[in-house]
This record gives sequence, C-alpha cells and structure tokens, in this order.
Amino acid sequence: MNNSSTMFHSTKARRVAQIERLGFFFLRFGLVIAIGWIAAMKVTEYEAKGIEPLIAHSPLLSWGYSIWTVHHFTEIIGAVEMTIAILISLRRWFPKASAVGSVGAICMFSPHCLSSLRLQVGNRV
Repeated sequence: MNNSSTMFHSTKARRVAQIERLGFFFLRFGLVIAIGWIAAMKVTEYEAKGIEPLIAHSPLLSWGYSIWTVHHFTEIIGAVEMTIAILISLRRWFPKASAVGSVGAICMFSPHCLSSLRLQVGNRV
C-alpha cells in the first residue's frame, strides 16, 4: 500500500470511530430522556390513574397498593425510574453505577416485553 492509501484508511477509521461514539451518545441519552420522561409523568394524577389497573393486576407490583395510596406508589415507581435514568447518564464518570442503571432499565422494560410477547402468542391460538 502506498502512503496516501494508508492515510485515507486512517482518516476513514477515525471518522467511523467518531460516528460510532456519537451514535452511542445519542442512544444513551435518548434512553435517559425517555426513562426520565416516563418517571416525570408518574407524579401526575393522570398517569397514576392510567397505570392503576396495570399495577393492580401485576403479580410483581400489586402488593404496593396494600401499603400506599395509588398516587404515592406511583410516585415511588417514578423515583426508582428517575434513579435509573440518572445512573445511566453517569457512564462517563461512574461506569459501574451506569451498569447498575442499565440492569435497572432491563428489569424495568422486561415485564413489558414479556407481556407484549405473551399477548402476541396468545392471539395466535
């Protein structure tokens, strides 16, 4: 290979690396914004009433209504979700904390994915 070809590939590799970093940045903070928005909505009465039937029939979360009011339990869920969003956003400074937040996001979204899958499989029968 000649020198100009090597420089071209080196420049191309740097651009690809920059685009990749930018992509990871947008993915990470897109997720942070989405989870943060969902968490912020939990303090509204509209959201508390909207998710009330989902939580009341959830085998994992229905116990919360026996301890707290609908609005208080929804605020607790929102605080947990906001904590997850903040932990994910801290990757640059605290990568281990961000990993904990990522596991929290997986736990947060898994029941939704599983119930969606169950509904789709159930409709085929």
